[in-house]
Amino acid sequence: MYQLMIIFTALLLVTLLIHRFSGLHKNISILFLAQPLITAAAPLMVFIGGIISKQMAPSPSLVTLPLSLMIAYPAVANIPAAFLAK
Repeated sequence: MYQLMIIFTALLLVTLLIHRFSGLHKNISILFLAQPLITAAAPLMVFIGGIISKQMAPSPSLVTLPLSLMIAYPAVANIPAAFLAK
C-alpha cells in the first residue's frame, strides 16, 4: 500500500515540475495531474474493495462479489443498450 502511495506522490510531483518549468498550457497540466488519478483508481478499488469486503462478507467466498458485479453489470447492460441503439 505504501509503495502505491509513494508512486502516486512521485507522479504528482513530476507533473507539477513539468508544469512549472515547461510552460505548457493549463489544460495540458490538468491532464497531466488527472492521469495518475485515473490510472490509480482501478488498482485502489480492487485493493480496498477486497479488504473491506473481507471484513463485511458473511463467508470468504463472497469477498469478490461486489467487484465482480461492478465489472459484470456494465457488460450485461450493454446488450439491451445495443439493441436500443439499432
